[in-house]
Amino acid sequence: MIACSRLRAQSGVRGTWLVSTRKILVVEDGYLFAEEIAANLRGFGMEPVGPVGHLDEACRMAREKAVDGAVLDVMLHEAASFAVAAILRARGIPFVFLTGYEEQQIPLDFRAAPVLRKPFEVSELKEAINSLPSARWRQDLSGSSARTVGDTPGLDPVKPLDESRRKQ
Repeated sequence: MIACSRLRAQSGVRGTWLVSTRKILVVEDGYLFAEEIAANLRGFGMEPVGPVGHLDEACRMAREKAVDGAVLDVMLHEAASFAVAAILRARGIPFVFLTGYEEQQIPLDFRAAPVLRKPFEVSELKEAINSLPSARWRQDLSGSSARTVGDTPGLDPVKPLDESRRKQ
């Protein structure tokens, strides 16, 4: 389990990620826990943005920062993080919820998002992040040569292949 005294960042993330570093917003009000999550993200080859533990700053970062995904603690010091989730969703940025509460506390609008119950294993964090939709990470990054593993030019990564393309 992720515990303040037992952090072991792991690497070797596989999936359809860009070869370049992915930026993941970390919204968690427990300072040591947030730092552990950030260290694990670095171990996975990602760049943590934050961490932030207050709703107003988290909303600002969700609006302004160029991120590829987010890890959101459901309950921050003063409020739930659903406003952050709404901003991210509007921007097309996938996220994972972290919670020690029952999943019924999550509004119906957000229940499709992956949820990690605290405490969780590092492997569960990696799996949850790998489960995030990767379509945003497949787009051209301002002339960058970064590519997605298995990327095929001209194919929409979200839509299934039609019959004509399957035969090619």
